[in-house]
Amino acid sequence: MERVLYSETKETFVDDVLHNRVGHKMLESAHRDGLYIGKSEVAAWHNNAPRIKGLLELGRVGDVQVAFEYLMPYNRTRIDCMLYGRGEDGRENAIHIELKQWGNET
Repeated sequence: MERVLYSETKETFVDDVLHNRVGHKMLESAHRDGLYIGKSEVAAWHNNAPRIKGLLELGRVGDVQVAFEYLMPYNRTRIDCMLYGRGEDGRENAIHIELKQWGNET
């Protein structure tokens, strides 16, 4: 089983968002790994990817790797999104983002 359902460079991620491929790639990875993914989770992926893209562009983030659904070792929980790369000072950095979906459905 892979440790992550989606991992691409920022450039590929931006292109995947523009062409609506992020959720599809993640679903393919999940199926390949034998994971059942519900419709609400797929919808969340489609909603969250453009928002992460917007944050990367707004923050003028340079060379970074974007990963979604990182599987934690030992406890099988997943981190929604991780960004990792090197800062301007050459130091390695990682940012862990937990994404929430809010709705008005009753």
